[in-house]
Amino acid sequence: DGYVYLLEKQHGTVAFELAKGEKLWTDENKLHPRDRNPQVSMVWLNDTNPKRQRESKPGSGRAICLNAQGELILIQLSPAGLIEDSRVKIVGQTWAHPAYAGNCCFARDDERLVCVRIARSPTAEPSPSETTGP
Repeated sequence: DGYVYLLEKQHGTVAFELAKGEKLWTDENKLHPRDRNPQVSMVWLNDTNPKRQRESKPGSGRAICLNAQGELILIQLSPAGLIEDSRVKIVGQTWAHPAYAGNCCFARDDERLVCVRIARSPTAEPSPSETTGP
């Protein structure tokens, strides 16, 4: 819808309006700490709730993110700003991209692999369950 959201080393998550080439806002490194090499894997979510679909504004939506600190974060993005709905630490330091299947998120760090079941309710926090393997 003419907006782009990206990760920037100095300011964190940044929103741009493409037609004007204007920066709309930054989150001042709330999604991830300021770092030499910040990392966030962000996946845009399709909202299946008809009421929220009707009420959503152009360029708005929800995303699920895993940052380098191992925090799984559910956010709302819009031209007006970033709203964090939930955050839970599921693994240690990681640069590995998570995998998603159904309502599960699979993530790993250097020592373990976890499967986190993601709650359907936007207010419920996911609860991690650990899976060990070779």
